[in-house]
Amino acid sequence: MPYVAHAGVQLSEDYSAYEKNHWYFIKEVKGMSFHWRLNDQCIYEVACELFEDKETALIAAKYIYVTVVYNLLQKDIGIKDAGCQFYEKSLFIPEMDGNIEDYPESTFFWTPNCIGGGIGPDVYQVPNSFEDYDELYGKSFFDLKVSVSRNGALLDFDNYDRSPFIYSKMVQPLLNTIVQANSVWEIGLRMTLYCGLLEHMAEDKPKDPEVLSEIDLLAHHVVTSSLPDDDKNSLVSFLNSGKTISSKQKCKLLCKHYAQDRYGPYTTKQILDDAYSIRSAFSHGEDCGNRYSGPAPYIKLVVLDILTGYAKDHS
Repeated sequence: MPYVAHAGVQLSEDYSAYEKNHWYFIKEVKGMSFHWRLNDQCIYEVACELFEDKETALIAAKYIYVTVVYNLLQKDIGIKDAGCQFYEKSLFIPEMDGNIEDYPESTFFWTPNCIGGGIGPDVYQVPNSFEDYDELYGKSFFDLKVSVSRNGALLDFDNYDRSPFIYSKMVQPLLNTIVQANSVWEIGLRMTLYCGLLEHMAEDKPKDPEVLSEIDLLAHHVVTSSLPDDDKNSLVSFLNSGKTISSKQKCKLLCKHYAQDRYGPYTTKQILDDAYSIRSAFSHGEDCGNRYSGPAPYIKLVVLDILTGYAKDHS
């Protein structure tokens, strides 16, 4: 039986300008047709048909998925559920997943006898054609209703053949963090999540040899001093912590390597400085609610560009 590669993302708003449950043809790439639709539960679906083997279909589903999520984030279209957490926490079920050696890849595959998925990347087995997908799997598995409506926003799928990166175990939690951060209204908490994500991707870097040499001299002076041992240990530990660059400095190097020079009217440095300033204020209990008009909100675009390069370098 052939297979359909599918990706679904639940949006936080209902785009009533589009007919629900209607498949729109997108384009054809290398003989494969792409379609998209928005269903009653505000799940934005993109499907590609048909594949002769499920492994090839899964690769396509992952490419589709990250491209969809990436494009929605860049267009600032709200995402309620991108499905990342399901695959992160999914359990192995022998009756469904077969050989445990295939786990967790097997959790992406669904058949008429075992129906699931809907959000995230999935592969669906169909008897003959793409039309069989709706007959077998078309009913939504989600009861959530979203009442907010907005007309006219562009829900289009493009650049499949120029996917930003491949969905993987490493990308999955990072992409999910961006989705979660983008859904947080409190700007202080949002900047905390984005800055933490950058720090996670940034590498520890030692300082210049001359600086390290001076730190060692200071540490030696402390060790040979007449201070109590507890004070010596505390000071030496403090000095050793200065052998690596700060978290913010690491993020600046990360930005320099992967990010662009400007985002809108601001430089990457201005965006990062503002984001860290807001995070610091938030951590000290200050009200950051009036800072949405500055450079910091552009941090999402910076992080998306960095994740693109980071994911390719670590694939």
